[in-house]
Order: sequence, then C-alpha cells, then structure tokens
Amino acid sequence: MRLFKLLTIVTLCSSLWLFGSQSGMAAETQADNLPPLEFDDIVDRGVLRIGVKTSVVGFSFLDHVTLKYKGMENTLGKLIADKLGTKVEFVPVTAANRIDMLNSEDIDLVIATFSVTPERKKLVDFSTPYYVDNVSILVNKDSPIHSLKDLDGNTISVCLGTTSPVSLINALIDENVIEAKDFNPKKFDPNSWDKHIHFKQFSDYPSAAAALSDKKVQAFCGDHSIISFYNNENMRFLDAKFSPQEYAIACKKDRGLIPYIDDLLINWMQDGTLAKLLKENHID
Repeated sequence: MRLFKLLTIVTLCSSLWLFGSQSGMAAETQADNLPPLEFDDIVDRGVLRIGVKTSVVGFSFLDHVTLKYKGMENTLGKLIADKLGTKVEFVPVTAANRIDMLNSEDIDLVIATFSVTPERKKLVDFSTPYYVDNVSILVNKDSPIHSLKDLDGNTISVCLGTTSPVSLINALIDENVIEAKDFNPKKFDPNSWDKHIHFKQFSDYPSAAAALSDKKVQAFCGDHSIISFYNNENMRFLDAKFSPQEYAIACKKDRGLIPYIDDLLINWMQDGTLAKLLKENHID
C-alpha cells in the first residue's frame, strides 16, 4: 500500500514534468547539473544542516551508545548532502520547534516526519512528499476500547506539536461522537480540550507510549508507521485509520531550495531508491 502511494506520487510528479517538457523545458532535470545558486551558502560552508528527530525508530533515531543516527530520513539527508558535495550535520528538532529553527536559519532543511498541512505551507516551503501515512490509535490489549466511539470519556496520549489531536477530533466528528459546532480549529488547544475526550501531550514518542504501557492514559494516537514500533504483545491497534499524512522535506519560506530537492526525490522514487530505504528500515 505504501509503495502504491509512492508510485502514485511519482506518476503525478512525472506528469507535471512531462507537461513542462512539452512547454519547452529541457528534458535534463536540474538534479543532473550542479546545485543551483540558492545552495551556494551551504556549499561554501561545506555542511548541510538538517533538522531531524531523535526517537522515531525507522525514520530517525539517535543511538545513544554510538551517538549515530539511524533511519531512512537520515540516509535521505546524507544522499542530498552527497549530491551537493558537502558533509551533513544532523540537528535535533521536535515537532514544536522545527519551524522556528528553519525560519531562524539554524538549520537548512527539516526531514523529520513533517506532514504537510495548509497551515504549515503558509510558514515553510515543502517538497514533493516522500512517504504517505495515516493516523492510528494504539490501546492496551485488555482495553475495553474497540472503536473510535469507545474513546468517549478517555484520555489519549499524543506528541506535542503534531497534527494527531486535530486529526482525531475530526475523526470523532465523522463518527458523531463530537459535534462539529464544538470544534474551532483556529482556537483548538489539546491541553484544554474537554469535549468527550482528553489529551495528554508528551515531548517525544517513547514517553507517550510509556504512558499507555503504564496505563496513565487509555490510548496513544499518532501516525501509524511511527507508533507501530511501540506495538507489542500487550497492545493492539484499533481498526480505524484516518487523516492521510504526507511527509515532506521543508525549508525556510522562499529560500528557493525546493525545486532541486524535488528533482532529487522524483529521481529516487523512479529508480527505487526510496522504496529500498523504506524496506531497509522496516517501514511498510
């Protein structure tokens, strides 16, 4: 399913490329040439600074023994740096601070399970998505919760700064658990929300998962591919999957880095590089 979604993205991007070619664009992509002028400061510095997560197994995880990062997003960052002819520096970011770090130019790119939303597109520039996920709910195996409707009256753990709370509220509206009139996305605050469910926010996924294991919350909500690494014999997923999430690379608004990044991503989708990275890191 994930590969199908990636191939769908490739097809759409390829169609756009063909349209551009028919309009007189050169067939040779920008990625086959030297990096554009927008990358001059990075090339001159000799280091591409990438904001990454430290605790998302499969995508970007800091091994505290070797102090090395392991994950498909880390490898993806190295591949981009190789194309630029620079070294790569991974800078820890969280869902709450990654946009600020981009805009302050402490980092050049964010590759950190960063899902594209209309609100975020106003703040940063996004590349072509490199992965498509859905939001899921994890509960303890002996939990009486078997559907989204069963979440009524319970507390759910989520990660700070993610879209999971909004996604869950919208799903519960679709299930007629919450009335749409009670939800204002512009004023929504997970900490103060008290209509039918409650949220407990954590700074990282291991802490949010631990809260479920310790039964301090009744459910754990997040992107399926991320929270699946915390599933074990004592837990289970609800059948419901909702709110598709497109992960993309982000840079500061109007910095001009995205066209070159898009060319690289499209090439790696077409030649199987991205599919290989997903498989190697056990991301379905």
